[in-house]
Amino acid sequence: MMTTLYPAHPIDSMAPAQTATDDSLMQLVYISRISWWGLLNPKTLANIKRVATVNNAQHGITGILCYGNGCFLQCIEGQKEEVLALKDNLCRTDKRHKQVQIHQFTPIDSRHFQGWSMRLLYLERWLLSKDYKSELATLNKFMPFKPFDWNQQQWEEFLNVITNIDKLPQPKPMQANFNAIGKWLSAIAAPHQAFLVVQSTLLLCVIVSIIFLFY
Repeated sequence: MMTTLYPAHPIDSMAPAQTATDDSLMQLVYISRISWWGLLNPKTLANIKRVATVNNAQHGITGILCYGNGCFLQCIEGQKEEVLALKDNLCRTDKRHKQVQIHQFTPIDSRHFQGWSMRLLYLERWLLSKDYKSELATLNKFMPFKPFDWNQQQWEEFLNVITNIDKLPQPKPMQANFNAIGKWLSAIAAPHQAFLVVQSTLLLCVIVSIIFLFY
């Protein structure tokens, strides 16, 4: 049975934090879009997870990072002072994303991602392995991943869903590994770059077609 941890009512994103003490346990939820800086680096998501896992463990922060359709959604938990410092870094100095919107920053009674210094959840339907059928069925209604378009009810439902998922769906292996081109693409393109690779390929095909058409 799913445990409901988030209130189903609108939240003034920053107001609850004003009255919280420095040692209060806080939860920050924000969304953003990946920047060109982040998109062009094939190791963006891997680097985020690697650094966050180490740093968050040192500062007592737990949480989850969701990525799909060019959008990030991150939920982090910890003492107010630590979460505020991380929030300032994410919003002001991290060039890997843009258009940051704070959804909520509020005191909580207990952690929802206890033991996870940083979980990483991909939300690209075509990319995920079918070995996670039950998890995919739960997440399917949130794909394509468009958190900027959600209403409050969708926000609360999604946050409750990811809190209750025990096994996170993982990207399936690249299918084009049987030739030199496939291996090359696998080496330079990461899951978050799929859209960029597809669009670039289509653009190249259009250019080639125009050249053959007129020459």
